[in-house]
Amino acid sequence: MKSSNNILDYFAENPGRCQIDVAGILPFEFSDGPERGLAIFADGQAVKFSLIGESRFRMFRAFELHPIVGDWSIALQAWKLQSTGLKNDRIILPSHTAEIFDRIEHDASKALAIGHYVGVGSPYLEWLTIAKISPSQKHTLNRQAQNGTGFLFAHNIIRQNRQESVL
Repeated sequence: MKSSNNILDYFAENPGRCQIDVAGILPFEFSDGPERGLAIFADGQAVKFSLIGESRFRMFRAFELHPIVGDWSIALQAWKLQSTGLKNDRIILPSHTAEIFDRIEHDASKALAIGHYVGVGSPYLEWLTIAKISPSQKHTLNRQAQNGTGFLFAHNIIRQNRQESVL
């Protein structure tokens, strides 16, 4: 299925709406959906994500995405063991503050990122359209997110990427 070792490369190389089938989403921040956290796939690959903006009517969100090095399946199991606050089958909310949550968040923040991507889609990360971004686009994206125009900038990157793939 994947043409690359990095799961987001597969999604970026196949533009369009992608179903995001994860083993679990560990939110470090949550407000009307996950805002910052870790998405872990069944094979242990993980992607750090952070909200960069919402559509005008809050039906869609834009996320900055960074696949990270390592097998994160053990972290997912540890998170699940300490959590009883399930939001749904995918998003696992901590039921209380525990050392394991802080440790996983710390480890994820220190993990080596192996690419920079942007994704636009559903607020709960069920599906996204993903594009790879350059370091200069990442810098501009972060500036736009601080100015409140992150969603629009991310959406334009996605549209441009889809048009280029058709040509």
